[in-house]
Amino acid sequence: MWFMRVALRHESVSSKVKDLVSEGFNLCDQWNATEGAEALHAARAVFGQALQQHPLLTVRQKHAVMLALEDCISAHHQQLRINQKTPYAVHPIFAAWIFLTASTAVNGLSPNSIRDTVITLLIHDIPEENPFFYAGTKNNRPLAVIFKNIQRRYGVQVSRAMKVLTKPPGHSGTESAYARAVELLQMHMMLGTTSKLDDRMTFTAPEISIWAKLCDRLANMMDVSGVPKEKQKRKIAYKMQQAQTEFEDFFFPRISKPLFAVLFREALQAVRAEHQRRGIN
Repeated sequence: MWFMRVALRHESVSSKVKDLVSEGFNLCDQWNATEGAEALHAARAVFGQALQQHPLLTVRQKHAVMLALEDCISAHHQQLRINQKTPYAVHPIFAAWIFLTASTAVNGLSPNSIRDTVITLLIHDIPEENPFFYAGTKNNRPLAVIFKNIQRRYGVQVSRAMKVLTKPPGHSGTESAYARAVELLQMHMMLGTTSKLDDRMTFTAPEISIWAKLCDRLANMMDVSGVPKEKQKRKIAYKMQQAQTEFEDFFFPRISKPLFAVLFREALQAVRAEHQRRGIN
């Protein structure tokens, strides 16, 4: 009978993922149709509602997430998305909303891991887009100082995940982040410290960075209405190929949460189906 339970569980997850993706596209359409501050206010309200209704997070954990939300908005103040009208902070807020919502579809996730992953998503672009925010000074400071300050504010797991996600000065592209994630995951496996699928699923720091990157990719693929029509097909084709390679080659073989991997595979398929429906695949 165990396989029937797994099948039913998968069916339930699949339905929730399709609803999440559909709502995500609709939210992006709404935010891109509004002007600056109004879009940010709307994104903040949607995220705040999802956070307050989350069934697993404690009041203290929600407070830590709200602190990261305020950091996100402050650090990206006056920065805009590619359409030059949507506040940049809408993107990390939306990516964090994706994980926050998805985390309710899988039973047994550690609340601490949910908190740390959501916080990482909210602040994941700050060291690159506004390196002075966590440096504590207007002068150039090494990344080590930034990560140390992040650790003081949000804990060691978030700081370690940010080390994986943040490109060192002078590095372009994202391959270095994936290589570091894989290297760290392999180290955890060798040391026997990779988390297991049990009654309380806990993410290691490299796994947090992987889930953060997956949600970041999904957010970019759903946020198409703010991209000029003539660039949509090219951008989507590139993003989908990039995501397919990252998901299947880098991430899924190295994670210890099979059902959560299924969730993101379902999300990728649902995003592709919506692109086809909109005629931009």
